[in-house]
Amino acid sequence: MIDNSISFDDAFDTFLLAKRSENVTPGSIGVYEATRAFWDRRWPAMQLSGITADHIRQWLVWLQGESQADIDAPTIKSATVHIRFRNMRALFLWCEREDLIPRSPMRNVKAPIVEETIPDVLTEDEAELLLKKVKHNGDRHAFRDYCIHLTFLATGVRLSELVGLNIEHVNLKDGYAKVYGKGRRERIVPLGTRLPLELKRYMLKHRPSTESRALFINDRGDRLEARGVQSLVIRDLVQYVKRRLNRVGPHTYRHTACTFRLRKTRDLKGTAEVMGHTTTRTTERYSHLTNDDVINNGGDQSYSPMDDVLKSKKNGKSRYKRTEHLNDD
Repeated sequence: MIDNSISFDDAFDTFLLAKRSENVTPGSIGVYEATRAFWDRRWPAMQLSGITADHIRQWLVWLQGESQADIDAPTIKSATVHIRFRNMRALFLWCEREDLIPRSPMRNVKAPIVEETIPDVLTEDEAELLLKKVKHNGDRHAFRDYCIHLTFLATGVRLSELVGLNIEHVNLKDGYAKVYGKGRRERIVPLGTRLPLELKRYMLKHRPSTESRALFINDRGDRLEARGVQSLVIRDLVQYVKRRLNRVGPHTYRHTACTFRLRKTRDLKGTAEVMGHTTTRTTERYSHLTNDDVINNGGDQSYSPMDDVLKSKKNGKSRYKRTEHLNDD
């Protein structure tokens, strides 16, 4: 029997408990919480059973700043609106399965259109210069931060995957790391040839002595938090990359690593596996190459995209002087 007295917030609290029991990352829980805050801002103190498809549609329009409602609209990007939509769809489908409502109102709501903006990628010159500047900037954490930047660029891991790395996850001898991606899916990422050496130097000379198993730690021996790593990446990208990037953060490195790898290997499927993409369609979105150019011709999955970048500097030149969008019409 459906209980019509259940509030939206009570249902959401229980939904989050269910997500935590599934080992959903704290970052994802934070995104759900932000979605709930936007809903309560537009439709405060609603009963779960009273929410209709029209409420959802009005809320989505309000999020995009196109509503005539008196409440100030947040005017967020279309991609973020789509995330809020997916969060609400997951909530109401869960409520339906738990018999809290007879039918999800999201079934009658179309997903909002996403105006996709492909993030800028760094050129090889920019990546090499940034690493050099960070490594020699005089900060007491310079070498640790340099290794963080290099790990992002060499592997293309996500922010949550990097901060979750433990020492035992990294096999420097064989040149790979075990990371846990979205949904705690485990995968192996190659480190290339340069990164294992630099990580070994970091652990021998620059990492504080501690019982912590986390790879990247602070002065107290505590694991670095995602927010802190994101801040240092944004700080250094803004300081050491002279041009204005349309998106600045760890995802800039992920997109750069994916593009470098595709240029080198032409292996769309192998790159998708290394990046942790569930389908190659996601990998194609990251690519700056045409579909005919990105073909599987026996690419080397053990390759790290930063190997050629750093080796090329021995000859005093880089193969790529600028970022080219080969499939721009």
